[in-house]
Amino acid sequence: MSRAGPPTLSTCAIALIAASVALFVLVGGVALNRLQDARERIAASNQAAAGVEIERAVAVAVEHARQNAAALADWDETRQQLRNPTYYAFWREYRLRSTDILPAYFKDAALYDASGKVLGRLPNATLPETLPADWAQPHLETSPTGPDLILYAPIQTGGAGTPAGAPSGTPIGTLGLRIDFRDALLRLNRFRYINDASLTLEPPEARPYTVAEIPALLRYRLVDTPETLRLEQAMGAGLRDLSLLVGGLSLAFYLALMFLLASPLRRLCRHIDGLRAGGGGLQLRQFAHTLPVAELEKVRTSLNEYQAELDGVHHDLNRKNRELRDLIHTDALTGVHNRRAFEDDWQRALDQLGERDRPQEVSFLLVDCNHFKSINDSYGHAVGDEVIRLLARATQPALRPGDRLYRLGGDEFAAILLDCPLQQAREIAAAILRAVAATDFRRLGIDEPIRVSLGLAQTLAAAPADLADLHWQADAAMYAAKRPGSPGVIAYNSALTAAPKTLFSSRMANAVYEAVTQGTGLHMYYQPVVELATGRITHYEALLRIARDDEIITPYSIMPLVEARSLEVELDRAVLARVALDLAQGQIPPGTGVAVNLAGPTLLDGGILADLKPLAAFLPAYRILIEITETALITRLDLAGEVLQHLRGDGFQVALDDFGSGYSSLRYLAQMPIDLVKFDITLVRSLESDSAQGGLVEDLARLILKAGYQIVAEGIESERVGRRIGALGCRYGQGYLFGHPQPQCLAPGPFRLQGTWPLH
Repeated sequence: MSRAGPPTLSTCAIALIAASVALFVLVGGVALNRLQDARERIAASNQAAAGVEIERAVAVAVEHARQNAAALADWDETRQQLRNPTYYAFWREYRLRSTDILPAYFKDAALYDASGKVLGRLPNATLPETLPADWAQPHLETSPTGPDLILYAPIQTGGAGTPAGAPSGTPIGTLGLRIDFRDALLRLNRFRYINDASLTLEPPEARPYTVAEIPALLRYRLVDTPETLRLEQAMGAGLRDLSLLVGGLSLAFYLALMFLLASPLRRLCRHIDGLRAGGGGLQLRQFAHTLPVAELEKVRTSLNEYQAELDGVHHDLNRKNRELRDLIHTDALTGVHNRRAFEDDWQRALDQLGERDRPQEVSFLLVDCNHFKSINDSYGHAVGDEVIRLLARATQPALRPGDRLYRLGGDEFAAILLDCPLQQAREIAAAILRAVAATDFRRLGIDEPIRVSLGLAQTLAAAPADLADLHWQADAAMYAAKRPGSPGVIAYNSALTAAPKTLFSSRMANAVYEAVTQGTGLHMYYQPVVELATGRITHYEALLRIARDDEIITPYSIMPLVEARSLEVELDRAVLARVALDLAQGQIPPGTGVAVNLAGPTLLDGGILADLKPLAAFLPAYRILIEITETALITRLDLAGEVLQHLRGDGFQVALDDFGSGYSSLRYLAQMPIDLVKFDITLVRSLESDSAQGGLVEDLARLILKAGYQIVAEGIESERVGRRIGALGCRYGQGYLFGHPQPQCLAPGPFRLQGTWPLH
């Protein structure tokens, strides 16, 4: 599960603003809570005041009703009705309602005689016909029109209409009065804390209620006091203003952040992404426009300066890469293409063949110098090298324009002739024979004639598999051309290998297989490696040979068979065992050491550490180096690095062999634990002359030495090259100048030549 990346600046800004808003909401919530508490306290105070106000209003209304009842009871006409109730119904319906004594909220009235009976039974009467026993106490009574206040007042003697002889103040009857109590409350009182419209009387039961119970029956709502309204308005205005302020500041902060930081950073990121997506190149367009923040402007300026420097380095590196690629694909001795170029072009031909819609005539030509080893041994390597140069100069012009000549190694050359019929290939081969015959080799001091043998193989290829046998067929034809009495050019035919391939290849294959699996015929030759400053032999490189029927098979013939049958690990195990045996038998002088080559598959094999234990037993009495060819570790560099680091911890040293012959030299140096770097012979031979290639190799050597590595230069065959290598600061040298690979090691030295060698 992949981890999420860090948030963007916009996300952080939004989160910060959200946090600020959340804090504001929290503060606003606290303020609103406090406002609510204040409102509740004010409401509680107002509620208490309203209760007092209700009680006072009830008392005022009851008292006013009593006064009205008393005034009506003291009215002369009321006494007259008691004395003569003949017109009681008329008086009650018309006269009583027209008087100013009764208020507007009056609803009904009744007169009772001294015995407590009503003066007349009227159809619309709402008061009782008999005076109740508790008539002296006013009470609230429910009715269809609403709760009414019922109260009674005694009618006493006195004034006009009092019977003769009756003492003044003697009760002669009772007045009953019904009034709309809610209307009375509203008319007689002005409320401050109570909403008049909300005032209602809601008796829960249909029974009389005393005056003391009336306040509890009233329902009402409180009015908003001016103080509460002003407080709410002030708090609302404050929260609104604060919200606008926070919102405005948040927006301003976000816009400023986007303008000052986010937008410039996005532009920087897009520019850097563009550089990264350049496909290995660089964008020449620099980051324009000044940025608004000083620190970001510094980043922009530094990025442009770094990009300009990187662009210069990139162009220099491209130039160096082209030069190095040319050097890697060019044979240093002859200037024609080398074996690596041959392998690349051969693979390219295979790939292109699979893309063609028709078969292609492909011819393969091998050129080999007859008896070159004898010439080299008799006249020396310098003369032998000059012979190789002259052969290359004679052969190249005989090819068609566009055809390449490859030096595969030693005195062997090859050419891949595409779209070339066999007859045309024969003509090219004949032209090569004539060119070689016309070359004057006597100026080199050679008395014997120099001749070459050419092998041809041709096929009509429709698929890459059709070319699989072309190389060995040309090889078989070339060896046939070397036989006495044979013409210089032979084209392959089945008669050359009567039992197809087996008689030609089985002898060597069996020899290699028996040597790898049983150790039969496996021998180690040792070539000295000297310290250039002193000439002292520091160690020997162990080189594989296989002896079969008085013939020595070299790695040039061994390794293709080993790689074809994936026997690299088994071969390396056999070599390690043989070197350990030679050490035990004292064949390697004490105080020196030995370097052993390991293939890439062996290094990645799980049993490599166990295979090296026999050699580890000779540490530290001997210096033991593990040489890794730079082309052997294309994959799993991490695992290979761990194994090599473990070996270094055990006391082994690690050398990167054939440096300069692969594609990833600097990559291996950066990622692998390396002690020594062995320059390939193609690099060393470029130092024979003061050419541009030689200058490039010198620069490369200085770069490696500056990085802290020691250099071993392979293929030193002249004192001039040895001194030039030593002058560069390279510590070790190896080559025919110091000794050939031999079954027995040379004395440990010091090695000396005529003149002023070794270097001091």
